Amino acid sequence: PGIPEMKIPLSQISRCEKVKVNLKEASGKISLDMLTPYPPGIPVVCPGEVISDDIVDYLLSILESGGTVNGLDGNGRISVVA
Repeated sequence: PGIPEMKIPLSQISRCEKVKVNLKEASGKISLDMLTPYPPGIPVVCPGEVISDDIVDYLLSILESGGTVNGLDGNGRISVVA
């Protein structure tokens, strides 16, 4: 996936209200977590960046092929700006 758009500076992330959503519902939302698929172990989303359709599809393909995504909770959810 391409480089995500930064919407909220990292210095302001801690002031944002959060909600947890399923990865499949995260497109268009602003992440409060870093999402790092393994393999390859390189972050694709950092806090404050917008999660795109391409990123969701990429992360789902990693999970479907047996990989993991650090930043998701045990139920496959991510914290995003409410």
